[in-house]
Amino acid sequence: MDFHRTHFKPSPGAFDQEGLDYLESRYLSFTEARQMRISAIGGYVHFPYIVNGEILRWKSRSMHNKKVQFWSPLPEGAKWEAPFFNESSTAPGQYLIITEGEFDCLALSEIGAVNVVSLPNGASG
Repeated sequence: MDFHRTHFKPSPGAFDQEGLDYLESRYLSFTEARQMRISAIGGYVHFPYIVNGEILRWKSRSMHNKKVQFWSPLPEGAKWEAPFFNESSTAPGQYLIITEGEFDCLALSEIGAVNVVSLPNGASG
């Protein structure tokens, strides 16, 4: 496993120029992405998975090859039951719009949908 996968910890809402250009190429807004604490730096888009208000893990996806994805290591002693992406921003007891991926969640959120989440592992589970 390379250094990036085992040691890199993105800052929530951090973007480099490549990350901004990538979002723009997908017609997604920096403002909405930053509000969701997504980060796009170093050739990867990083999605925060939040549990009890804290980022417990990051799911990272290459901007150049969508098949290159990985999870950050779990903090020592942490238990992991993968939540939906963006689950922390939903209202309890309300309907959910469940999307296949994080980018779908971001796109729906941008057009005003609320209670939008995505599966942590896409269509594969």
